[in-house]
Amino acid sequence: MDKESTEIQKASGYLKMLKQEGKLDESAIPELLKMYDISHKEAIALLESFKQTDDYKNIVARIIKEQMFTVVCYAIIGGFFLLAGFVDPGSPNPFAFHGLLYVLAAFGLINYIVKLLQERFRNSKRFAWISNKALPYVITLGILLVYLQYQFLNQSYLINTRNGEVRRDLVLNSDCIESRTGGKHPTYYYEFSVEYYDYPFRWYESAHYYAFHKNLWPNVELHKGDTIIAFINEIGYGSDYITISNVAKNGQPFLDLKKRNELAKDKAFQNCILIAFVFIIAMVVLIGIEVNRKLQFKKW
Repeated sequence: MDKESTEIQKASGYLKMLKQEGKLDESAIPELLKMYDISHKEAIALLESFKQTDDYKNIVARIIKEQMFTVVCYAIIGGFFLLAGFVDPGSPNPFAFHGLLYVLAAFGLINYIVKLLQERFRNSKRFAWISNKALPYVITLGILLVYLQYQFLNQSYLINTRNGEVRRDLVLNSDCIESRTGGKHPTYYYEFSVEYYDYPFRWYESAHYYAFHKNLWPNVELHKGDTIIAFINEIGYGSDYITISNVAKNGQPFLDLKKRNELAKDKAFQNCILIAFVFIIAMVVLIGIEVNRKLQFKKW
């Protein structure tokens, strides 16, 4: 056996090991060329030859099962952390950050699985559509669209103060001020302190959407010494504040609940329409690529 044949044989075994580790072609080929004295053409030939074997098909099937299990685990853990982190939607705590990391990791694994399937069925006439470059975007946008549609149909954007907790005869020991979180996309909120409470009361923009009754803006009408009624959310406690959804003074609620819910509904609907529009564009691109591929196939 000459040196070239020995090198190719070793490269073939190493390629199998790389694929068992889940390496995609885009990283397996460069690593193969780095380790062994073979040409790029020989590396491609080895890869294509290996992909015709049962070993390769079994490896891909095993990896997909493992990664799908991991995706489900990440989605469950991420969902738990997000629920814990967004008990107050106006001010997510560190749990939300951890939840977001798990969700992003799940999306990353889904993208990896799609790429693996694209490699697996690249030369398959029946499943050639899997290699469509627009497919990952369609899947991601589809998942997001389903989530937003669920939120819209579930009307999670509505506020009903009857479902919260009412605290009466509260006396302010500070004026109400308008404040904001840091960053490029700040969240605005009103905040004031109340006698006998260790934590301030906070009223987020996501709750009020600035839909106040005329001449009842909190930073103008809520002052130290005022007696109020506060409507606390069902889950209304942050790490160092209490979240409220409405305030009443002299029997008059500040928030125009009907207007607020109408504005929230419009915003939720606009988000659904925007994602649906982008999803349709992605679908058009996906179909266009498939039509062009079939036309090119017919020419050959």
